[in-house]
Formats: sequence, C-alpha cells, structure tokens
Amino acid sequence: AEAEKRGITITNASGTNAASCADLAMGLLLSVVRKILPNDKLMRDGGGDENGPKIFSDTITAKSAGVLGLGAIGGAFAARAAAFEMEIAYHNRRQKDVPYAYYPDVSSLAAHVRYLMVSCPGGEETHHLVNAEVLDALGPDGVLINIARGSVVDTAALVRALEAGTIAGAGLDVLEGDKAALQALCGMDNVIMTPHLAGNTFEAEQARNELVADILDDFFAGRLVANKIL
Repeated sequence: AEAEKRGITITNASGTNAASCADLAMGLLLSVVRKILPNDKLMRDGGGDENGPKIFSDTITAKSAGVLGLGAIGGAFAARAAAFEMEIAYHNRRQKDVPYAYYPDVSSLAAHVRYLMVSCPGGEETHHLVNAEVLDALGPDGVLINIARGSVVDTAALVRALEAGTIAGAGLDVLEGDKAALQALCGMDNVIMTPHLAGNTFEAEQARNELVADILDDFFAGRLVANKIL
C-alpha cells in the first residue's frame, strides 16, 4: 500500500528459475524412488564393487504425479513428468485450461497420485497445507517432493509419516523448523535434502540479471515493464 501511495513500481523475477527448480524436483524424485543415495553408499562401502549387493527400486515411468501449485515451476515439472509418460494431476488456487486432472483440495489430489510435488507459494494461506491428513492420503507408496517453502509442509507430521511408513520417502529442498526438529530426517535413507538450491543455477542467475536489465530499460523508457505486480 505504501509503494502504491508513492507511485513505486514493483516487479519480480518470476519464471527466471522455473526450469532450474523443475529440474531439481525431478532429480529429487528420481533419487528417492530409484534409491540412488543408498546404492551409492553400497558402492562406496564396497570400494566401488558393481557386482556387490544392490537395492532394487521402482521406476517413475508411467506412474502418477500430483502438482500442488501449477505456476511456472509446477508447469515445467509437469512437462518433465509427461516425458516420463506419467499421469499428471494438480491442485491450484484456480483451475487452469490444461490437459491435467484438477482436484479441488490437496487431500483428494494426494489420494489419487503416487508422487506429490509441492511448488506453491508460502505464507499464511498455505501454512501446513501438507499435513498428516494429506500424508495419510498419499499412502505407503507415496513420495513427497517439496521445492516450495518449508512452511507448506508440517515437518513434525512428515517425520512421523516417514518413521511409521505412512509414506515411502521424501525429497526436500526446503525445510521448516530448527536443527533439533530436523535431526530425525538426517538418519533416514529414504529422505534426500538439499539446502534450498532449486533455483540456484548459473542459467537462472543469468536470466534474472537479464530480466532486471530489461525491466530497468523499459521503466526509464516509459514502457510497460515485465512481471509488474504494482
């Protein structure tokens, strides 16, 4: 409101890191489902013995994927999931004109899919949107991927679900809670965590820089600026 009163233009960098975020979401999903880290540990513990023990896994091909938040990132992930012949469904604040099944709430979406990828905004509206009820609906073969905000997922409920086998695993680029709350996740071989790096690629940084330059050029030339919020 203060910016509007002062006539200040506000923009954002939406879309510049969508591909990078979607890439990591797919990487996390593949890593969890194909059990890449546990098998990597077997190789290292055996001195790189490819004829040694191995942990079998599922494939993600032709499975079902749910997208919570079908914005630029969610849409980019859905395109990647389609390349894996996956059945795609989604929940969003508003239904979109897309060839994916729409579910009016997160629990019904989770009950329908095997993998749930979270890419919605943070904030009060989405706080703990993924809770115990949603995780129960996702089920024992389900995998949760969160590249959105830690606040969207109830961490305590997630830890309980993973410990009890309520869901099969999780790939987490964002986390809610302090180190004590997250310590339980560190000992789980069905969990992969990254330090909020989904959007941190050289290409995404370059795209942001170029967008800033374009916005400034257009603003000072009196043209409509890209990604204008206000």
